[in-house]
Amino acid sequence: MSVIGEQAGRLGAWLRDGVAVARAVLVEVEGSAPLPPGAAMSFAAGGAIEGSISGGCIESALAHEAGEVLAGGPPRLLAYGISDALAGTAGLTCGGTVHVFVHLLAPGSRDAAVAEAVADDRPAALATLLDGPRAGAVVALAATVPGDTSAPLRVVGSFGAARLLDDGVVRDATGLLEQGRTAIRRYGADGATIGSALRVHVRSFASPPQMLIFGAIDFSAALAPLARELGYRVRICDPRERFVSAPRFARGGGRGRLAGGGARRPAARSARRGARLQPRPAPRRAGAARRARDRRRLRRRARQPPHDRRA
Repeated sequence: MSVIGEQAGRLGAWLRDGVAVARAVLVEVEGSAPLPPGAAMSFAAGGAIEGSISGGCIESALAHEAGEVLAGGPPRLLAYGISDALAGTAGLTCGGTVHVFVHLLAPGSRDAAVAEAVADDRPAALATLLDGPRAGAVVALAATVPGDTSAPLRVVGSFGAARLLDDGVVRDATGLLEQGRTAIRRYGADGATIGSALRVHVRSFASPPQMLIFGAIDFSAALAPLARELGYRVRICDPRERFVSAPRFARGGGRGRLAGGGARRPAARSARRGARLQPRPAPRRAGAARRARDRRRLRRRARQPPHDRRA
């Protein structure tokens, strides 16, 4: 299972067990940052932490903010960067600015549906309202079929505002999920697509990409587990059944044979079984071809009138 899948599984277990969880999600990046938008951290009430947002730059500051949210504080949108005035505080050494939204996940929230879908390799999207009195409200979309973004999506939850906002976010989140993109969408105060009073962060968990590794060798056995942890669906392909069925390849991912049960035949042998191949004629020597060409030229000159002949 990938690292994201394992983190989603633990988050789902916390929520099913009734544990209060605060979530910090990277919603926007300006300039350089260690991780892209969509990176998230989960802080359980018992002190457990999962995930990362900046590779260690602002995690301690986020743990403090999450503790205040767990204690009953309101959701908050935070910005971390680097400047002369803030050189001694939490920030990014790479010079960029990150915007992080921290809010409470109540037990049994919509995040549980998304966490279960991600753990099962089903595409899912999580839309979080960032502005207004309902900031922190979540709408979840989860596919019913693993690995298929075209399958019907189950929509869970509502922002509790205008129905127009729910409909617009579901439509936009469906499109972002098909593209595998995480982004912020802006809407009017009434939920219309024209306006910027309300911001909604849509985090997409698309179908994991597939990696095909050809050749059941030691390098494939070492590469497959690393690729799976990075989120790839790995399949090792080899026409030799005895090689690819070794237990060491099952630890890193799926095993398979090449299409057709073996290696492709050379093009010269791709004819129907039983057909006889005709021998290729021996190539003519360059000297013989040149002499034949000279004889043809002489015969053409002999048929021409004397005054039309060229030297």
